[in-house]
This record gives sequence, C-alpha cells and structure tokens, in this order.
Amino acid sequence: SQGGPSLDIDGINAADRETDAEDESDGSSEEDMDEFGDGVEPERVLDAQRPALPEVEPEEPPIPSSTNSNLPTSTHRLSLDDLVQDSLDHYHDTCRAFMTLVAALSSFFGLGRQAAGLLLVFFATVISPLLATPGSTPPRQLATVRKQLGLVPHLVLYAVCPACERLSLVADASEECQACGEILYERAGKPVILFVYQTLTSWLSWLLQQPGIEAALQEWRDEPPSTTMRDVYDGAAWQSERDVNGRSFTDHTLSLLTALGIDWFSLFRSQYTSWHSTGAIMMTILNLPQRLRYMQASTYLSGCTPGPKKPSATRVGQYLQPLMEELAKFVDGKIIPTSTAPNGRKVRLRVAFFCGDSVGRNKICGFPPHSVRKGDFCGFCPVTFSTRITAFDEPLPSRDPRQHKRDSVRCSQPFTSKAAQTRHERRTGARASALNDLPYWNSVSRSPVDAMHCIELGLVKRLFHRTYIEGATITPQQLLVVQSLLRNSQIPASEEAPDHRLGDPGGGSATAAQWSTLGRRILV
Repeated sequence: SQGGPSLDIDGINAADRETDAEDESDGSSEEDMDEFGDGVEPERVLDAQRPALPEVEPEEPPIPSSTNSNLPTSTHRLSLDDLVQDSLDHYHDTCRAFMTLVAALSSFFGLGRQAAGLLLVFFATVISPLLATPGSTPPRQLATVRKQLGLVPHLVLYAVCPACERLSLVADASEECQACGEILYERAGKPVILFVYQTLTSWLSWLLQQPGIEAALQEWRDEPPSTTMRDVYDGAAWQSERDVNGRSFTDHTLSLLTALGIDWFSLFRSQYTSWHSTGAIMMTILNLPQRLRYMQASTYLSGCTPGPKKPSATRVGQYLQPLMEELAKFVDGKIIPTSTAPNGRKVRLRVAFFCGDSVGRNKICGFPPHSVRKGDFCGFCPVTFSTRITAFDEPLPSRDPRQHKRDSVRCSQPFTSKAAQTRHERRTGARASALNDLPYWNSVSRSPVDAMHCIELGLVKRLFHRTYIEGATITPQQLLVVQSLLRNSQIPASEEAPDHRLGDPGGGSATAAQWSTLGRRILV
C-alpha cells in the first residue's frame, strides 16, 4: 500500500511497504495450482491470534490532523529521527518516538495488531504518567498511530456480491446486488465480502512527492544506446510506443510506462486448515532504474481479490474495473503534485505489458485456457491441436492484434445463447478482457510469455521429471550419477543448486532459481 516512509532513492536500506492484513489460515487446492507451481516455498507465519493477549480498550476519538490529506509529504524520510520530527507536536517527544517504533515494528517486522495494541496500552498506562509533561493522551490502537503519523493510504471499499462478484461501493445505500439481487451485507456497514482498492492517483501523488524520485525517473535517458538487451529501454516496444499524436510517448518528462501483474498466493499451507487463495494486483513503473523498480515501496498494490477461490476468467475483470477507469483518465494526463512542483505536473501513464504466468495471462488478457482442446488455444499464433505437431515444420503466422481485440470485445457483449458464445470463442480463440477498456491496449503484443514459468518451471522441470524420472529415460544408476554431480558441483555464490537428492521422494521440490541453476550450470 502507499502508506509508509519515503523511498530511499539510493536503494539502500529500503523499507518494505506496510502490511496490515490479519493473520489467517490459508491453503491451496489442486484446482488453483498450475502444473508447475509457483516455485517459491511458502513462508511459515506464526500465529498472531494468541488468546493470552488482553483485549485492547476502545480507542478514544482521534485528535484531528492539522493537514487535509493522509498522504505523506516530501519531508518524510526513512529514518526514525525524521519520522519523529514529522509527527504531530501535541504528543510528548518520548510518546512520538514510541509511536514511530511501534509503527516501524508493524511495517517492517510483522508486529500484529494485538501485540502492537498491548505495547501501546502499556505505554499509555505505565510509562506516560511518569513523564514530567505527558502531553496529549497516547493512542492505544495501531490504526490511530498510523493515522497520526500519516501512514494511511487512500482506500475505496467495495462490497463484493457473493453470487456474481459484482462490485458495489460500500458508501452506496443499496443492500442488494443490482445485478442479481443477492444480499451484500451481514449487517449494516459490514459486507459479506470486502474488496479494498487503493486509488492509483493517490499512490502516484505519494510517490512523486518523495525527494529525488523525479530525477530517478529520468535516469534511463542518460544511458548510452545499446544493441544488446540490457533493460526494457533497449527493446523495440519501449521505443515504438506512441501517443495519440504519433509522437514518442516517453518524450514527455513524466510519461510513465508500467508493467501490470496479478498472481494468486496463499499466506501459508497447513493440513489442518481449509485452503484460501488471494490474488495481488500490482504495477511497477518501468521508468525507474532497476535498483528501485522492484522494491516493495515503489510497487503499486491496487488491491487483492478476496478469495477463498480464484475468480473465474469471466469475473476476474470486475476486480480490475476500478483500476481500468483510473488508467483511462491517464491517457491524456492528469495534474499531480510532485516534490519539485507542489502545484502539480502533468503525468501520463500507460500499461506497457501484462506480466504473469500462463494461467494469469489467459484470464486477464482474453485468451482461452490451456485446457481447451477445440479451436485456437494459443495467444500468439492460430495453431490448433490438429496442427500443433506440423507447426514445428514451418512457422505459423502471428495472430493479428487488432482482430483479437475486436473478437475479445465481442465476447464482452451479449450472445443469443450459450452455444453461440462457445462457437465464437472456439472460432476466434478470444475471451473477454477488462484491459480492452484501454484505447491503446492489445493483448497479443502486450502480454509476453513469462520466462520463469516457461523455461525454469516449464522446460527444465519437465525435462527432469517428465522425461528423466517419470519417463524412465535414465536408469537408477544414471540418476545416482546426476545426484553426485549435484553434490559435488561448484556454482557461483549468488546461485543455489537443488538438493542433491533431487529425483528421490526425499529430495523435495526445487524452486525456480534452483531449476535455473540446474539448467544453466549443471545439465549443460
């Protein structure tokens, strides 16, 4: 989320973005796991709901802030000292320092709400009375501390229909879904399912007010031309991006190109809990240098699909709709305050491409799933199951991006029957996509294949398991030779080899990085 200390523009000691989601049991079902997995071993999360913790007292009404915005200003820094200085003055210095400490522990080290509340109650009841001039009553809830320190992002709350997953603003008075009539609220003000959206405009306002960020967005212009693919700037797509007037899109100082991604995950897996899958909708700004581009603090988190299951391909677009509406307003540009221009500068923003695995790309970009056996199933060429073998003999033509978009838009419109819709989808190999709302978007050229899932978790893993092990291409004695190579190989310190027992039941599951090392360093 946007709330948090400012970026460290030099890329040193960068702070993670705030995470304030309550701990909950999560797992994953087989239908939500793709064939090759995500390649990342889930992190075990300690139980934060310990009954030994006392109940936190109700919070007194917060003291009004002296500002009209919850967004941090450019004066916010990464260090604790600067955060303390930027806090409200009506608290004692010791109280401000303690509030900052609790917020930092929560943001950077996962301190839970109850544990943070316990610390704040202890300070308010034991430490504060011992101060010579206590000042205002210290807050007793983590939410109040974050608000006082200016760490609260601008969020829009939507009630999700349990039946059709249509989004309705929580601020609306209607208690029923306007599409299907399903009840949206358990009680007044509490939706059955909640979707939280962080507005893109407010996040950009926060980001561009960070000292040095505007200069960092221009660093790519100073890079010498290169014939090798060092970064996204060297690619043809970056250089050929045009605005509505036919000029190079990035000629404007604050014309930003982004990568949009969505990936589903579970916080942790346990045999004792039911599974739960949630999807993070994120964007990174490609104009930023690599040292800043993928930091959590410079990654825009639009929202998370609530779960417990992945939304279907026909419904996932509803969770993207608030973002699409904002992105459409950035086509011509919006005036946003920045660190060097408090009155605002014109900012244009486009999605350069969608980045995700095959399952996510098919759902978001309007392609059929890999389970399709009839009609076109590839997002890049008109291959079918009857021609997929002969396709290796001669290259197939690429799909027409404009025609695919027209076919995809047609999928969003009503059909006379389900059979008519199925015929259209099989004939065209297209599905509906929320990204079609963007006038410059076409999925064929803006949704590249994900290299990690295609090569490391795809080709290398399939070669080893499906061909060598399950296909019995190598004998048990030859497998021992391979495992001996894994045990004795010397690889760079920056890389990690799979367990030397790989191929045995006790060898575990290798990560994408380990499969990459196996394919590039050992099997070759």
